[in-house]
Amino acid sequence: MERHFRADGFISPREFKRLDRALDIASQNIRAEKHDRQARIAYNLWSN
Repeated sequence: MERHFRADGFISPREFKRLDRALDIASQNIRAEKHDRQARIAYNLWSN
């Protein structure tokens, strides 16, 4: 997405806002996966 926005040489304020929001959502998704108890329990079952 960022490459597409930078294709013309700069990122407009509208593009920056859209990119920033997409990165925020990605960060939230990563945090949710990192703190997902289901994944942690499954990992502990395999390690025993």
